[in-house]
Amino acid sequence: WRRAAIWLDLGRRVVVVVKQQLDAIHLLGLLDAADTCVCSFTFSVAGSLTISVVYGGDPNFAGSSVLVPVTVPASQTAIAITNLPLPPSNVGSNITVTVSVTVMSGVRSQPVTGSVVISAWASSTRLDCIAYLGSGGEPNTAQCSLSFVQEGQYLVSAFYGGSATLASSTSDSTLVSVTPNIAMI
Repeated sequence: WRRAAIWLDLGRRVVVVVKQQLDAIHLLGLLDAADTCVCSFTFSVAGSLTISVVYGGDPNFAGSSVLVPVTVPASQTAIAITNLPLPPSNVGSNITVTVSVTVMSGVRSQPVTGSVVISAWASSTRLDCIAYLGSGGEPNTAQCSLSFVQEGQYLVSAFYGGSATLASSTSDSTLVSVTPNIAMI
């Protein structure tokens, strides 16, 4: 829950206090000739929030306050499978799938956390594995292995469920061919 309070004084200063949980961010701005001041700050959580704006009053004007609803959008993400397509694999092969999640809007330097579900479909067969971001050796990557038990053409895709500040995203599908094992005589 975040709150911002704005106080005006006769020195034409605006003090904005943004409270984020137990921490507070203090911003100071000056009113311009149109009696406006713009202060900006970054919220660390997406969603519906309320900002409390308070004018403390002066000898000529009484104090007042207003609650302003704010919707902070989640930063958009994109997920991509980075190591497919592969040459055809044999039935029983394990294929390691690597994905990368990129922050596309908002605070792009924020860490991408959580897990990714990687799925492969072929007719009535579905395979899933869960990959945790950071498991690929890089902070915004994840990898896991799928074990293909039937031959066929599999569409492989990945889904990132998002976080408190990041929107979910789904990768494009990639085709993986799984062929029957060839017996050697």
